[in-house]
Parts: sequence; C-alpha cells; structure tokens
Amino acid sequence: MSSFGNQHSFLSSPHRDVLGAPIPDSSDGKERFSAELKSRAKGAISSKAFPDALLLYEKASEVFPDDSTLYANQSLVHFNMGHWKLASETAQTAVEKDATYVKGYWRHGQALSKLEKYDQALKTYERALKLDPNNKAIKKEVEKMKVLEEEFQKKKLEEPSSSNGVKTEPAGNNPFEKKPTAKPKSSSKPSSPDSEKMDVDKDSADGDTFT
Repeated sequence: MSSFGNQHSFLSSPHRDVLGAPIPDSSDGKERFSAELKSRAKGAISSKAFPDALLLYEKASEVFPDDSTLYANQSLVHFNMGHWKLASETAQTAVEKDATYVKGYWRHGQALSKLEKYDQALKTYERALKLDPNNKAIKKEVEKMKVLEEEFQKKKLEEPSSSNGVKTEPAGNNPFEKKPTAKPKSSSKPSSPDSEKMDVDKDSADGDTFT
C-alpha cells in the first residue's frame, strides 16, 4: 500500500467492507472480488474521490498482482492527485508487468512529462508508437516532447554559469555610485491591460485523452 493509501484513508473510506475483507481462495471468488473493487474504484474516480480509488485499485492488485491494468489505473489516480513521481513509478510497474501494454507507456509518458523529464517521456512514447503505429494521440505527444526537450536544453544553455564562484554586485547596489536624478515621465497614460495577457495552454494533456 502506498504512502497515500494509508491507515487514515482506510478508516475514513466508505469502502472499508471490501478493503478490509480477506482475499478469496477460489479463482471465481477472486474474479468477483476484483470486479467489485474495480467497479467501486471507477465510481470513485467519477466522483473525484481519488484516495478511495487508489485504495481500491491497490487492493485489487493484491488479488491479481500481475494485472498491468491495475497499476496503470493507480498511475491515473496518482496523476489526478498531482503525485507525478508515484504516477511514474506505478506506470513503470505496469509496463514491467506487460511490455506490450500501450496505455501503460502512455501513463508513464504523461507522468514523466510533468516531472520535466522530456527526453525519457519521448523515449517512452516512441516505444508505445512502435506497438501502435497509427495512434494519433501518441504521435502528437512524440512531437510535443521533441519540442519541449529542445526548449528545455536551450534554456539550460542560456542559464548563467555560477561555476567560477565569483559574485557580482547587482546593478544599483553600489553605495559609492552616484545615482542619477530621476527624470519626470513625459506621459502618465497607463499601459493597456491587453499588453500583459496571460497565455493559456489550450492543448493541455492533463486529461485522459488517450484513444
């Protein structure tokens, strides 16, 4: 059980009857129990009760520990809760359980992107694309990661280096420097609020857009 699927969440969950129930011994019993857990987890996601959904999917993975879809669903829940590292880890587990599970790679790529590990996200999406070459959503993410990684590397190169350990006095902080007298502004007209519009990302990948 993850650090977020803790005892407090268990005690406050309306699903304590199944979360605390023993795992059946028979195959049929396990199938029915897992189906009940997954059904409740799906409902919890719909109502945005993500801690409950996580507990339910974790319980289901105890019933069927090799079911890759359960780890991908845990990744989805972590992603929606803003737990990018845990979302990445559970998605990684999903593809380790099934190396052909395309949606597992999708979940992993989404989490890696949030962690700003664009190069790793790109490689992850490319693996998914090899398995599903006609998937438009994955193709779109591949191109997006290429751009983001290029911008990320460019930004790193543009950052000033502080390796020499030399500190410079910020402009205007020299106490021996005579400050020029401020000149009155020629115009008091305020700037237009339209000049500082906030850019909005209309192509957010936060949702589950996978097809």
